[in-house]
Amino acid sequence: MEMKEAFCYHSLHNQVHGKSKIVRLDDKRVVFNLPYLLMPEIGLHIDIRDPRVLVCFDGDIPSGGLPKGSTVINSTPFLHGPSCHVAKVYKQRSEYEDKPLYEIGRDTAYQNLHRRFVLLKTGRAIFRKYKDDTLQPKYLIVDVHDGYAEFSTSSY
Repeated sequence: MEMKEAFCYHSLHNQVHGKSKIVRLDDKRVVFNLPYLLMPEIGLHIDIRDPRVLVCFDGDIPSGGLPKGSTVINSTPFLHGPSCHVAKVYKQRSEYEDKPLYEIGRDTAYQNLHRRFVLLKTGRAIFRKYKDDTLQPKYLIVDVHDGYAEFSTSSY
């Protein structure tokens, strides 16, 4: 049986989103290349027959952000996430906003990031990314339908 082409849709930190072709090694292992990396080839244990869409992004998953039936298959911390001077860090506009997740050092605020690989079912997922200059949260909306993923972002 011929399998249709599969892709990893990605939205990496401070890069334009895109997609990379997935190459099947066997029934349970795949490899693909992510742009902008020193070692671009990524290998994951995924059943190639899984109908869900593979999405890679750098950031967090807010509570309720994943559609039912979706799975985070890998999460790797960044060694150096975004940082900015404490005077420029994003301040909450309202007491009803989520509390900031950054850590404050002597005069620099640091945001810990993870690169996450998620298998998404048809539906909408919401992920949280961060601006480099202020650590302000930005929301990434991922619509999955017919085996494709489309990215859009919240406004600042």
